[in-house]
Amino acid sequence: MQALKDFALWIYGRKDVETECLGWQDRAGVSVPLLLCCAWLDWRGTGCDGAQLHALGQPVVEWERAVVWPIRQLRRQLKPQARTDDVVQALRERIKQTELSAELAVLDKLAALPWSPTSELALNSLASHYQLHDCDPFPALRRAMAERPPGRLTGPHN
Repeated sequence: MQALKDFALWIYGRKDVETECLGWQDRAGVSVPLLLCCAWLDWRGTGCDGAQLHALGQPVVEWERAVVWPIRQLRRQLKPQARTDDVVQALRERIKQTELSAELAVLDKLAALPWSPTSELALNSLASHYQLHDCDPFPALRRAMAERPPGRLTGPHN
């Protein structure tokens, strides 16, 4: 399980990856943990076809929508008040940490799934699942994945 978390924390910190992930989350409802999991599967050479992505990933995404999304919505609702109210700002920061903990729990759930190797790229399956029709909807992720070959990731801060 730690391997996916380490990868997710590492790649999320790479140039333009956070912006790309959050953009798809906001524009198309893409699950960022599932997106990072798909990048991890491709990076490891495991891949994932559309049927497997739906069968294994969908229950986790439903849990994420029920748990993480309401926390995120509350954090976002408090943003205007937090600019002028220190108490609300402190509360918003605690909510943000809870949101992060919940997203890490989603990664744990995804890492525990029995992904079977396939020749299909998981990122392509994800793009098809969410009907993302750009030529390559994930250029920043693919660039970051190319920076480091599998087996060379030793922790989240590399």
